[in-house]
This record gives sequence, C-alpha cells and structure tokens, in this order.
Amino acid sequence: MCEWSGENWRRNQATDRAYRIGQDKPVFVHKLICAGTVEDRINQLQQKKSLLAESLKNLLAPL
Repeated sequence: MCEWSGENWRRNQATDRAYRIGQDKPVFVHKLICAGTVEDRINQLQQKKSLLAESLKNLLAPL
C-alpha cells in the first residue's frame, strides 16, 4: 500500500487483507513517514492515543 491514510482502520484493513488472501509466505508491512511532516505529527498522536487506550484497557480489565 503506497498511499498514506490518517485513518488507522484503513491501514489495518489493508494489512489484514494481504494476510488473508491465500498467503502462504510471510507478509512484510513497512510504514514510511518523513520526519517533520503533518503525517509524522498525526502518526505520533495516533501512537500516543493507542498507548493511552491500551493502558486504560489493562487498568479496567480486572473490573
């Protein structure tokens, strides 16, 4: 996939599709983002949000 999408679900869906379509060999996914760009900043924010969501999920899991 050569098009950057600010929406994680689109990237995840494309990656999952590559794994599903009868692959019998390993699939490698590389994210190329230029430093200092808007895409870089969006990616950083998404990573922070993912970590926060995972932390909350782990914190609330025993409840």
